[in-house]
Amino acid sequence: MADHIQIGDVAPRINHAGDGTETDFTFPFPIFSDADLEVYIDGVKQVLSTGYTVSGAGQSAGGLVSFATAPDDGADILLLRTLTIARTTDFQASGEFRAKVINDELDFQTAALQQINDELGRTVRLKRTDAAASLELPDAATRASCALTFDVDGNVNVTSLSDIGDLAVISSATPAQASASGSAGTSTELSAADHRHPLPALADLGIASQAEAVAGTDNTKAMTPLRTAEAIAAQFDGTDEIAREMAASALAYAMAANDASSITGSVGTFWLSDDFESDSLSTSTNATYDATGDYYHNQAGVSDTDAIPVMTGLTTPSGTVTSSNSNSTAWQTFDSSNSSYHWDASGSWASGYLAYEFTSAKVIGGYGLKPRQVDSNDLPGAPTSWTFCGWNGSGWDVLDTRSGVSFSSNTEFKSYTIASPASYTRYAIRVTGSQSYPGYGIGNLEMYEVLSPDDMTLSPGAATLSTADPLDVIGYFVIEPVDTVTFGTDIVGKMSIDGGTTKVTGTWTKIGDIGADGEALWRLEADVSAGSGSSLSYEITTFNSKQIRLHDCVGLIASY
Repeated sequence: MADHIQIGDVAPRINHAGDGTETDFTFPFPIFSDADLEVYIDGVKQVLSTGYTVSGAGQSAGGLVSFATAPDDGADILLLRTLTIARTTDFQASGEFRAKVINDELDFQTAALQQINDELGRTVRLKRTDAAASLELPDAATRASCALTFDVDGNVNVTSLSDIGDLAVISSATPAQASASGSAGTSTELSAADHRHPLPALADLGIASQAEAVAGTDNTKAMTPLRTAEAIAAQFDGTDEIAREMAASALAYAMAANDASSITGSVGTFWLSDDFESDSLSTSTNATYDATGDYYHNQAGVSDTDAIPVMTGLTTPSGTVTSSNSNSTAWQTFDSSNSSYHWDASGSWASGYLAYEFTSAKVIGGYGLKPRQVDSNDLPGAPTSWTFCGWNGSGWDVLDTRSGVSFSSNTEFKSYTIASPASYTRYAIRVTGSQSYPGYGIGNLEMYEVLSPDDMTLSPGAATLSTADPLDVIGYFVIEPVDTVTFGTDIVGKMSIDGGTTKVTGTWTKIGDIGADGEALWRLEADVSAGSGSSLSYEITTFNSKQIRLHDCVGLIASY
């Protein structure tokens, strides 16, 4: 028996007709979960677990939909597999190769392709044998109250209903008794000049071939997801990080292009596009460029001052020191003025921890320690492995783990950074091993608080527009808020068409998420009609010590 779903050559949809009595209807295609199946009765989407239940998820042969109430006689019942297309599996470098994981991922991708193929088959499209033609629709304002027509080359046009009369013939020539301005001479022969056409924009870029995608030398053609995947496989041998970054950028560009298609007015090219594969912003105040993640951020720093006061007792001057062995002098580990004071213990977690509780919650982003300095057992008892933890109210969350540590002397101080700090009131170190002594000791332990990030400003050098004085500027940015932020308050975007002399604050709108890592595509729109110029730039500023990551400027569009 197969240990994974078998995806057969079957369409991911099926229609049934109700008879007024039947409540159970089958579907012959596999689904991965009940939520993957959409159910419609006469075009109205039904609610899972309210009007019907699903059985058979995970089965190759499909399953069954059972309605609580039988659909009416003659009702059209549609069962449709609709997957949320997202990457759900991450294959680790040098990790265990598990066939089931690979098969499950390929099953999902095959099902997703079937879904796309099904949706594509329900669209208006060219025959395979047809020559290439432009089928891009004009914008809504242009095609309103018009009929869809085609010129002599098979390209899409629209014609006003008031002008079309009988069946009209679209002629590329100027009709009789008409001028080149486009006035039609008769009601049945219309000049191509009578029609408004959208600017070429993305459609005229062309689509790269596989060879062009792999070569990577042509920057005038668009890349389909398939060509992107082929280029990645050929050039980078499937490197996971590069694949994710390229896929995210491609998705963001596609989402931005789709959103831009609804803009009223003439839409030109994308300006100042930058996926930050290098440190390219000319102005970045209080911002750090992360070359690994290809983003700019105002990362929170870590203080170099110990957050724990110099202790004179277990609870003085503030906070509370506790230890697993009830050592009344454990507080001396936090008295940096006397290096011979120490805490020592032996045994397991139950009898081998040292903790400090602050009077209020703090975000500790780093810590440091050194061995005790008492006798000949100092180095043999120096800790070699431990965990640093925070108390969540019911248990210890491990924040940092160390092993194989070696101290060269009993005066050596080692410090460490916590990768994912969080807020706790009580912190503890659990020592699990020493260099050679049955017990272990710590002469000094310090903790360092995370500092609030600085507000930052990001702005590139200006680009020169081919046409001056746009009415609006719309920018698309991929942003990952690390903290909870309010767009327009904690992060403000401005546009300029005079090189930054006059900046107009824009309005943010979220277009959609990019994957599941917190990145999202945001639109920034600013009315620049009160100004003039052709030197286009933007400025993004954070406020209130909120940390964000700017991953991508998909591009700015000037609207006229």
